Amino acid sequence: MSENSKDSINHNKSIQELELYRNSRLSGVFIIAVDQDLTLIYANDNFYNIIEYTKETMEEHLNNHSLKLIHPDDTPMVKETISDALQTGKDYIE
Repeated sequence: MSENSKDSINHNKSIQELELYRNSRLSGVFIIAVDQDLTLIYANDNFYNIIEYTKETMEEHLNNHSLKLIHPDDTPMVKETISDALQTGKDYIE
């Protein structure tokens, strides 16, 4: 099997998993950019319900910077968790 075929299969699997989470009523699902602000790229409605912000508030007042949602005492642990995931090749964190 070629690398392109494997990538395509993995991509399709990822899309299916995202759809499952996106449609879940119990899970807050979000995707962030791994940048200095952990910029929010996507979030389902339940994520906004959990954080008690609307999509518009997150965009307008926080500039989609999800790092602003994290307590300052927890920021180093969050950044370390993300760094560890990147070093081990994980593309998600639970």
